Amino acid sequence: MMHELWTQISPWIVSAIGGLIGATLLLPTKLGEALFQFRTNKALEGFKAQQSHELERIKSSQSRELELLREQLNHLGDRGRRSNEMEFAATEAVWKAFVKAWLSTNTCTGQMMTIPRFSTMSADDLTSFMASSDLDEREKEMLLNATDREKEYAKVINWRTVSLAETDIYQARLVLREQRIFMPASITSEFASVIDKMSGAQVQRRLSLQHPHIPSYDFGKATTDWMRDCVSEFDRMATLANQRLFREERTKAEA
Repeated sequence: MMHELWTQISPWIVSAIGGLIGATLLLPTKLGEALFQFRTNKALEGFKAQQSHELERIKSSQSRELELLREQLNHLGDRGRRSNEMEFAATEAVWKAFVKAWLSTNTCTGQMMTIPRFSTMSADDLTSFMASSDLDEREKEMLLNATDREKEYAKVINWRTVSLAETDIYQARLVLREQRIFMPASITSEFASVIDKMSGAQVQRRLSLQHPHIPSYDFGKATTDWMRDCVSEFDRMATLANQRLFREERTKAEA
């Protein structure tokens, strides 16, 4: 009886044991796969988070660099615009002083004056002339005390023009020295060269007044050279200044 019962249930027991053994053998494989998948997912999530953080860092760094570059470009643009404005103002100031000195030098070296006929003036006419003239008190006194008033008047006027030219030339040279840091060296040297020529003509004219008994050519030919070249020098400097001041407008027009 017991033998028959064992015979009937033994296959089930063996099958159950086999299933249990199989399940036990398969369990590490399934669990390993699950653990591997879990770890892989965590690693991918960490990698993605790290990559995202790195991309944000790169974007932030690039944004800072672009902002810095933008600031530098804006600074350079402002500096360039300011530099152009200062060069324009400097060239304009030098040009105005140059023109004033140019006119004074021309008056000094080659003026044509009308000399009043003092010999035919009455006392009232002389008094009226003195009152209406722009002569200072010292010059009026010299004229009144002179034995040859026509000659003295010419002398006074000549000295006034020489002194005015000296003042204006000095002022032009001073303005150039003050403004030269805002101007190109090439145009600065051109202005300086012409101002030196003015000064040479003025000095020679002054020497001829100081030493009227000495022929003017003995002092050199600065005055005659200036009288010959003054117009062409003026035109040349006007062209140089104009080209420098309005070079951008011409470039745009030509484009």
